Amino acid sequence: KRALRAQIAVAPTSARPEPPDAPALSRVEIEALLASGESLVDADLTGCDLSALSLKDRDLSGALLTGADLSGCDLRGAKLVGSVLGQARLMGADLSGADLEGANLGRAELRGAVLVGANLRDADLARAVCSGSSFQQANLAGADLSKAILDDCDLSFCDLSGADLSQASAANANFLEATLEATLAYSLVAPEATFDRAIAVGLRADEAELSRASLREVQATGASFQQAMLRQACFDEARLEDASFAHAALQGSRFRRSRSRTASFRHAALFGSDLRGGDFMQSSFERADLRQADLRAASLFEAETLDAELEGIRLDQAITTGSLLSHSLLAPKERRS
Repeated sequence: KRALRAQIAVAPTSARPEPPDAPALSRVEIEALLASGESLVDADLTGCDLSALSLKDRDLSGALLTGADLSGCDLRGAKLVGSVLGQARLMGADLSGADLEGANLGRAELRGAVLVGANLRDADLARAVCSGSSFQQANLAGADLSKAILDDCDLSFCDLSGADLSQASAANANFLEATLEATLAYSLVAPEATFDRAIAVGLRADEAELSRASLREVQATGASFQQAMLRQACFDEARLEDASFAHAALQGSRFRRSRSRTASFRHAALFGSDLRGGDFMQSSFERADLRQADLRAASLFEAETLDAELEGIRLDQAITTGSLLSHSLLAPKERRS
């Protein structure tokens, strides 16, 4: 037992070494160590093979697991606070309820992993590969997910407030009812992703690719989607007051019954979009492309439409009082305000 303990090197507080050619401990030594019940806090397990082992409820706080193989591991309820898992392999691992606050998972392989209810607050997951993983109800507040691969991930009910999703890939991911307050999502690539009923106040998604994404009933007051690709995206019944869609590509998008007062659609491409019943009071559509757009029963009270393209726009029963809509561009039956 003493000999085994002597082989566990304490992880240095500042060094973040690259994986060595040989693991810190062999598989046999690892299994003997676990059987002995020795503490794994601050242990150096760099490059070790821990695949398919049970580490349920074990305390590995501060442990060095850089390049380690933890695929298929049972890490339910494990404590990994401040641990270093950079480039570790965690494919199919179960980390449900695990505490990974402040952990380094940069470039880690997490494909198909289960992190339901896990605490990943302030964790580093930059460039991590998490395709098909489940993060339901996980705490990812302040986490760095920049350039991470999140395709087909389940992030429903997650707390991603203040997290960084910039340049991440999240195609077909599920963010249902997630919290995305003040989240950075610059250049996020998430076509066909679901954000229904998410709380996204202050979200920054400039230049994001969100074509065909569903954002029904999202609360995105003050959010920014400037220059974003939002073709055929759905914002039905969304709260979008003070949001900015300036220069965004919104062809074929839907804003039915959305509350978009004082929002900016300046220079936005809204060709063929469905904005029926939406509230766009005092919003700006300056130089926007509204050709073939459907604004029936919408409120455009005091909306700015200077130099907007309006050919084929539909305005039956729309409120246009105080707006600068040019009646000369509308069909006779649509010259109602």
